[in-house]
Amino acid sequence: MAALAVAASGVRGHGTLAGQQDRIDALAADIRRLEAEAAELRRQIRSLESDPAALELLARTDHQLVAPGEIVVLLDLDAPP
Repeated sequence: MAALAVAASGVRGHGTLAGQQDRIDALAADIRRLEAEAAELRRQIRSLESDPAALELLARTDHQLVAPGEIVVLLDLDAPP
């Protein structure tokens, strides 16, 4: 009876190890993804620090900023023609 209990716990232990390996693999994939994302963000930062056109594009597209003297025309694209 004790041998059966040991064998059963051994199988459960192996399942736990396999589950842990799956978790390690998933975390390693997350780390690779985050490292790639961090590298892209560093590239974007360098571009914004050194390229005034990139900074202007970000200001205009992401923050809807306009240069002094520009006229802004807002269109309601959902309005019927």
